[in-house]
Amino acid sequence: MSISITTKEPHEIQEVLDFAHAKAMIEEFRRNNPQFFQIYDALVEDYNQKREAADKAVRAAEVRCGDWDLYQRYAKVNPQKVYESVGRETFLEAGGTIINKREYKMDARMFELAVTRGLVPKEVVEACTTVESKYHAPPAAVIL
Repeated sequence: MSISITTKEPHEIQEVLDFAHAKAMIEEFRRNNPQFFQIYDALVEDYNQKREAADKAVRAAEVRCGDWDLYQRYAKVNPQKVYESVGRETFLEAGGTIINKREYKMDARMFELAVTRGLVPKEVVEACTTVESKYHAPPAAVIL
């Protein structure tokens, strides 16, 4: 089902206008202070590279170290592998459970055609359909 998207100009939503102003202020400050940001950008680049390398090293060592807080460790059991290894009876005795669950899926195009053909009543469509909106939003400014 094709659902229309309404577009508004930034001046029509005050918060968007405020955001645009804040963004312009940051961009202007960056333009007016090129030496500062040349140094700052280099420091941030170095920081990010070293943080990534340290993260890999600490995780590989599986330890708590400096700013890296290994706050929990636990054994995770793969129930399917246990079942396949010991069989149904032992699996159930060892605390396993077998759940048969129904999962319903709907092909959106087929559903739309069924609605168009009148196969699905309008009241069912209204009761069973919601609209989800997805956005691409500007990223947050991050300062350490």
